Amino acid sequence: MQRLTDERVSKGFTKRELAKLIGIKEARYGHYENGKRKLPVEIAKRIGEVLEIDWKDLYD
Repeated sequence: MQRLTDERVSKGFTKRELAKLIGIKEARYGHYENGKRKLPVEIAKRIGEVLEIDWKDLYD
């Protein structure tokens, strides 16, 4: 999910930092970014809160 990567980088977070803030392991978060796992709405909402974005935009 390129949008997820772009948003994370623009806010200055590493994968490890963001994963910790949303309460999951870095490897699992990495799978969402590289498309190996589908991003669940529950996780997208947490990411949206941390990055201060509308979580729905992650699916565009």
